[in-house]
Amino acid sequence: MPTADGCTPTVLSSIIPVASSFTQSYHAGGTASTGLDATTDDLTAAIGADATDGGRLVLKFPASTSGNPITFHFTVTYQIL
Repeated sequence: MPTADGCTPTVLSSIIPVASSFTQSYHAGGTASTGLDATTDDLTAAIGADATDGGRLVLKFPASTSGNPITFHFTVTYQIL
């Protein structure tokens, strides 16, 4: 995904409320997006399981170049393994 430096996406990890042991990135999936208005960047993000640390979700999106705060609205599903 393109970012301010051209190649590095922003990646955030989140611990999920019900423990799971992900071993593949497809054990969880979802999407996130910002709103479409004049004060926010129009961004979308991918959500997947962190297969290297089995109990986390990973949110990956292009870095904001505007300096405006980013608020994502998201949906995600995952398997309890």
